[in-house]
Amino acid sequence: GFLAATFMRGVDYIQIPTTLLAMVDSSIGGKTGVNLPEGKNLVGAFWQPKAVFVDPEVLKTLPERELTSAMGEVIKYGAILDKELFDMVSNNIDDLLTANNSSLLLEVISCCVKLKADVVAIDEREGGKRKILNFGHTIGHALETYFGFATIRHGEAIAYGMIAAGKLSTEYSKLKHENFDILQNAIQKLPLPTLPEYNPKEILKIMQNDKKVQAGSLHFILLEDIGNAVVQHNINEQSIIKVLEDL
Repeated sequence: GFLAATFMRGVDYIQIPTTLLAMVDSSIGGKTGVNLPEGKNLVGAFWQPKAVFVDPEVLKTLPERELTSAMGEVIKYGAILDKELFDMVSNNIDDLLTANNSSLLLEVISCCVKLKADVVAIDEREGGKRKILNFGHTIGHALETYFGFATIRHGEAIAYGMIAAGKLSTEYSKLKHENFDILQNAIQKLPLPTLPEYNPKEILKIMQNDKKVQAGSLHFILLEDIGNAVVQHNINEQSIIKVLEDL
């Protein structure tokens, strides 16, 4: 996608995703990019594919860890936009992680694709509503950068980032503690790897170099409720350190 966006100032391309994460998220929306040692997707462009072809049959040979990674993004869509999807995923995590229930998997993929496509159609270049798709990503991207992209998968990092953002939501947004527990319980059904030891202040420093910093202020996507997300600025650094310490 990035090569297509830059070669000859743009050539047509088609996405044929072969991972569940790409099917539900990264193949949709036109964001293309490459990682740098300093951070995730710091070089990139918006370039829409001419088509996206999704074939769930290829997921039958996908390693479980890649399915787990994808479920981080799937849970995200439910958490920010669709409580029914969130409940369906939370209640069927085991089936989804085996990819054996093809009808359920297709329903989840279709739902995520529609949710993302609808948001992107309104705000292609992330000037407004599209920002909510970054729920869990402010901290998640920093975790990926800190540990290295080979150590923690994208969706695993986002899962941890959602737990942290959920805790911040109880402090800075309207999320009830019982709904945070529902969010955390759903995420903890995933077989996530244990995070190696890390320095929360170093994670914060990486976050401050992220694309999500605007006018010197980090912006977080927080939840007011399951299925309802908002953009928040000026989160206290000590609050961020605290949720990082608690992961």
